Amino acid sequence: VDHRDLHLSIRRQRQMCIRDRAWLLATDNEVTLGAAEEAIELAERATALTNRQSAMVLDALAASYAAAGRFQEAVETQQRAVELAEVAGASGTVSELRRRLALYQRGRPFRIG
Repeated sequence: VDHRDLHLSIRRQRQMCIRDRAWLLATDNEVTLGAAEEAIELAERATALTNRQSAMVLDALAASYAAAGRFQEAVETQQRAVELAEVAGASGTVSELRRRLALYQRGRPFRIG
């Protein structure tokens, strides 16, 4: 077993677990300001772990900012997520990210449900 590969795999899983928790908190239909702030903390941690190079993590961070009413930060963060997804050639993801970007530009958070 290559320990470096194992370490990278565990790190990626950790990043996605943190991202998923932030996403769930930020996009809940009944999100509170406290939950939005917790989502921001988690998403910022995951963003740091990915060196701001993961569109999905940035997407969660943008959703967290929007949930807290921080729409300018949400827009800027989501624009970076779109750029990363475009570079990766993930056209389906780009479409989803752009839809959420449009919400944030209108001062509306993204909600699931």
